[in-house]
Amino acid sequence: MNKKELIKLRCTGLEKAILQKKADNSGQSLSSFVRSAALGHKIGYKLTDEELEAYQMLTKYHNNFVAIINLLKKKDSNFAKEVMRTADEIKEHLKKFR
Repeated sequence: MNKKELIKLRCTGLEKAILQKKADNSGQSLSSFVRSAALGHKIGYKLTDEELEAYQMLTKYHNNFVAIINLLKKKDSNFAKEVMRTADEIKEHLKKFR
């Protein structure tokens, strides 16, 4: 999209620094961040290396628990239900990353 229009915004130095930090955390330019915020778009943030590693580990754990559930369904349904609750809890934590 061709963006030709210019809007000027007055703010304090502190406000600008805060906006810039939030833009950096979201992986956007300052202009793009302010535009997204003003238009009411959902603004995410880029994951740190540690968060990305935790997300990948939780995904692996979730997949492993699902595989265990599939193996146990026929043998011990109570244990399978407990493992399923654990897998569901991990899945809820994974949703927080989105």
